[in-house]
Amino acid sequence: INLTGCLCGKAARIMPVADAADFEQQALADYAFWIKGLQRCKVDADRRSLRTTVNDLQWEFQGDMLLLSFSLPKGSYATALTKELIR
Repeated sequence: INLTGCLCGKAARIMPVADAADFEQQALADYAFWIKGLQRCKVDADRRSLRTTVNDLQWEFQGDMLLLSFSLPKGSYATALTKELIR
């Protein structure tokens, strides 16, 4: 099972079902205005994985600083990863 999040727009190829669909509809209800705007602009809907793999991870302490080096798959964001690391 791969958890995914909705990228709203028109004509999604993959849709959640059952409880997952209900949960997602409730979570997106407050954004109906924006979702309709994306659909009017013909933005394609899609889904994005909520998990990713971190590759080539290296770290080194330089005094009181931590230097990180890593690579991520296409569509993953280093800022999101570093935010999770400093929590």
